Amino acid sequence: MPRVILIVDDKIEEKEKARKIYADAGLRVLTASSYEEANKLLGLVDFIVTDLTFPMYSDSTTSDSEVGDFGLAILLRAKQLKIPCFICTNSSHHGKDCKRGLIETMIKITESPQFYTYKKNWSCFLEDINILCK
Repeated sequence: MPRVILIVDDKIEEKEKARKIYADAGLRVLTASSYEEANKLLGLVDFIVTDLTFPMYSDSTTSDSEVGDFGLAILLRAKQLKIPCFICTNSSHHGKDCKRGLIETMIKITESPQFYTYKKNWSCFLEDINILCK
């Protein structure tokens, strides 16, 4: 039975890129666009690859004030559930080092060997996932 990976990103084109990469690698792919959607799927997955900034709710009436760094909440839930979690975010549009410090601090707090990239490079985690599958 194939391993299941959850992709969390609010941008449809990014989820589709990631879905293709991981499906081509033999993984079953689930996707979510919000923290609410992702949280409902956490018990069904073996791995998570999440963006950092996305909405809390999937409701189309969500205001911009409800968009935040919910990828960090996913990181904490993944730690609690012992699910390997990878952060794939584009920090360049948030300002130099803005999100980097936040991610590195969260990783220290969770005391977990999490994986992250500061560019939207979904395929960079394939080798790590393959190692964890063994």
